[in-house]
Amino acid sequence: MESKTTQQMLNEAILQARRALRRGDELEVRRQARRATRLDASCEEAWLMLTYVSSPQAGLAYLEQAKRHHPESEAVQEAFEWVRNQLPADGIDDRMLPEGDEAPQQPSPSAQVLEGAVQQPAGRDLAPAMVQRSSIVRDTWRAFKRNKAALVGMGIVLFFIVMAIFPVLFTPYDPTIVSFNYIRVEPGTTFEPEPERLEACHWVNTPLEPLCMRYIAGSDAVGGDLFSRTIYAARTSLAVAFVASAVSLVIGISYGTIAGYVGGQIDEAMMRFVDFLYSIPVFLIVIGIQSMFRRFWIPKEGIFAILSDLNQRTGGLLFLFIAIGAVNWVGMARLARAMVHTHKQREYIEAARSLGANDVQIITRHLLPNIIGPLLVMETINIPGYIFLEATLSFIGLGVLIMSRGGAEGLNIPSWGVMIREGYSGIRSSPYLVLFPSAALSILTLGFNFLGDGLRDAIDPKQRKNGH
Repeated sequence: MESKTTQQMLNEAILQARRALRRGDELEVRRQARRATRLDASCEEAWLMLTYVSSPQAGLAYLEQAKRHHPESEAVQEAFEWVRNQLPADGIDDRMLPEGDEAPQQPSPSAQVLEGAVQQPAGRDLAPAMVQRSSIVRDTWRAFKRNKAALVGMGIVLFFIVMAIFPVLFTPYDPTIVSFNYIRVEPGTTFEPEPERLEACHWVNTPLEPLCMRYIAGSDAVGGDLFSRTIYAARTSLAVAFVASAVSLVIGISYGTIAGYVGGQIDEAMMRFVDFLYSIPVFLIVIGIQSMFRRFWIPKEGIFAILSDLNQRTGGLLFLFIAIGAVNWVGMARLARAMVHTHKQREYIEAARSLGANDVQIITRHLLPNIIGPLLVMETINIPGYIFLEATLSFIGLGVLIMSRGGAEGLNIPSWGVMIREGYSGIRSSPYLVLFPSAALSILTLGFNFLGDGLRDAIDPKQRKNGH
């Protein structure tokens, strides 16, 4: 009686899976087929159905199970060889698609086996669903290109990056060159540069040489070219944006992935620490770290003395990177933990375990590649906050070290926050001293906002489906 009841349940599961396959309901097919394999691990049709609606990597794992129970089955062997050919050499990528939008003309062996029992759903090729899935990267790029604001944002960010890498192409002078004869000169004013200064102009012997004798954006309180300083200051903001983001990503993803994967009491303890840090304003923590190293405690020896010396050589950027990146990882850790919790129960993780992958392999080869995309997009959205934080810290004297132009204190790279502070005292008589660095700061942050929003919308399946 028991055997008959089990057989009836098995027949019912197979029947429900076939009906779901006709409707194109892959989730129901997977649920009923897995139910059938639990009732009878040797059910060949159930394993082939799971292969049909799964990714190549998961399908390979299912066919491994089917081969154990049906070593003589030609259909299983053919399906196994076909699926294995869809994977790259390292067998990692679980979202393969042949070039072009068309599905392969020849159906997989698993589809051929099912063809007799299941009628092809309307409007759907019987080629495997795993091969019909479009490339995520290509779909994301197509959705991104439709967003004009995102393209504008990307153009702005790329333009600032090029300016930061090759500032001599965009500026007439070095930011350290000054002329005390021309202090707080209005934008567009012409002047007679000293011979040494004219020789130092980047545009000498080029069509732009006349601009070597003109203050494009005016001069500051010591006669420095404001336009050149504004362009060079992009280096500081972009360095903070990318290095602080990298620090935040490494710490946050590592911490959140471990907490989400291990789970249990360790997860609870780790996340309570995150909640504690999250309750403290980030700005106060950064101010505390910067004040400790620059005002109250100057180490004389040891590793901290080496770091302090390196911080001086980099113009205060080192501690700025550490302070901003080391306290902004808590949000990233929360998001990484939530995504790991969601993904670790999914089918491809179970398939990896069935193939004998250990925890490290599952995390590095399966979990991280599947969660890193949204995390990178989220970090892109956070970058404007890092840029504004650096500018704010520099404005109050806790960011980039104030450089001695012509001297050697710190790194001779200006900061928009420092420039705004220097020009703030004369904002009524010389508003351009604040206008140009503020405009550059606003344009760059706006570009990152457009870029981040565009990437977020592009990777959202609902947005792609709705054509946004």
